[in-house]
Amino acid sequence: MYSFVPLNNQTVYERFTECLLAFIIGFPILCFILSLGFSMIPYRGLSFGKKYVRTTLLTLYIIHIIMFAMMVIDLLFILFLFK
Repeated sequence: MYSFVPLNNQTVYERFTECLLAFIIGFPILCFILSLGFSMIPYRGLSFGKKYVRTTLLTLYIIHIIMFAMMVIDLLFILFLFK
């Protein structure tokens, strides 16, 4: 995620702080909001609480996989660009 934060004359510390806050606070909040809709879908007679916990963890896992894939693509782009 660090490579996707625009420079805007920020120091390395400021960029790292923004990424850390997004990683620790932003992604879980986004996952809690997204999983509200997904947990409304009926599934094997489970209660809303059990479905909500499952969908929140699954959503968080998927978002981290997407961010990891974006990081790898960005790294490959940088490696081939400056080759």
